[in-house]
Order: sequence, then C-alpha cells, then structure tokens
Amino acid sequence: MGGSRAERQKKSDYLNGYYWTLESIKLTKEKITLRESKLYGTKSPIISDMPRGGKGKDLIDKIEEKDEAIAELSRRLKRAESKKLEIEEAIRATGNERYVMLLELTCIDNLSLTDVADKMNLSYSRITKLHGLALDTLKIPKKANNSNNEKKRAIESK
Repeated sequence: MGGSRAERQKKSDYLNGYYWTLESIKLTKEKITLRESKLYGTKSPIISDMPRGGKGKDLIDKIEEKDEAIAELSRRLKRAESKKLEIEEAIRATGNERYVMLLELTCIDNLSLTDVADKMNLSYSRITKLHGLALDTLKIPKKANNSNNEKKRAIESK
C-alpha cells in the first residue's frame, strides 16, 4: 500500500496549503476591512476658483473603486475558504480516526510530528510511520490536482 516518495510529497504539499490558505483568509479579511475604512476617510472635494492640474477623482469614483476592490477580495476570500474546507474534507475522508487526528494535528493545528507524538502518547518513530500511512490513504481531490496542474503549466509557459 506504500505510496511513492514523490506522491507522498505531493500530498504533504497539498496539506501544507492549509496553513497558507488560513494566512490568505486572514490577510484578505484585513484588506477588506482596510478598504472599507478608507472610504470613510475620504474628504469631499473642495470647490474653489483655483485651477488644479489633472483630473481629480470625485467621491463616486472612489466608491466604485472600493466596491470593485472589495468584490475582488471577496471572490479571493471565497476561493480560499473553499480550499480550506476541501482540505478538511480530504483529511476526514481517510476514514481512519488515528489518521484523521494525526493529519488534523499536523496540518490544521500546525504541530510538529514530535509534538503530535507527545499528544498522542506514541513514539516519534511510530508517528512518522503513521504519518506516512495517513498520506498513503489521503486522496487529493481531482479538482485540486487540475488546479495545481494548470498553475504549473502557466508557470512553465512564462
């Protein structure tokens, strides 16, 4: 049942995406909050007879820009939250409670294998073996595989 080293690495990379997805969610939420607060700091245009260079943006332009930016950030947030759920479902789909616990502790709780060994009252050696077996059992959704292949092709074509 042992998977190849490359296959295990691919699955491990997929699971490590969980951490970066959480970071992306946090950053995107911060950006949305910042965009929303910037609008409230917008001052109304000053009307005077003095000539000004260039075309200034009025309040409506700034509102439209904010709305477009927030809509894009919201789409990004939705994709990140979807990926987070996809990884959680892939972990639960291993079907083995020990594997689920081990993968949740390493990927979701971001614990090292040493910390997981302590938490599960097992030796480090046993945890590394179980981790390998858990990765062998894990199935990466086809959607995630296709998405990664598309990204790889885009990078290679540059």
